[in-house]
Amino acid sequence: MSNYYQNLFRDAYNDQVNILTPRIERFGRAGHYAYELSSGEPPSFNPCSRTYGVTVLQLPPEAFKALYFEGQHYIKRRDLTRCFADRASAERYIKTVRRQPLKLPD
Repeated sequence: MSNYYQNLFRDAYNDQVNILTPRIERFGRAGHYAYELSSGEPPSFNPCSRTYGVTVLQLPPEAFKALYFEGQHYIKRRDLTRCFADRASAERYIKTVRRQPLKLPD
């Protein structure tokens, strides 16, 4: 199933990796959201040993697809995307993503 989410992220970001967190740790789902947990070596100004990123895509509920999404399979949720200094904080954040309100396409 993670290949499905991996393909969504590849499509959404045109196969580009995040320059701050280029190493993919895993893909998953939290409620109506798909997430990518990634990591990377910090830039020289960052005192952390590693940086973790959580990138989020909203998956449309079945009932909304025909009405609002017109063939879209996701919405990029930059407002829910975050960076963390440690993996534990990133993992805790992923658990909170499922409780975020849904957004309709622009």
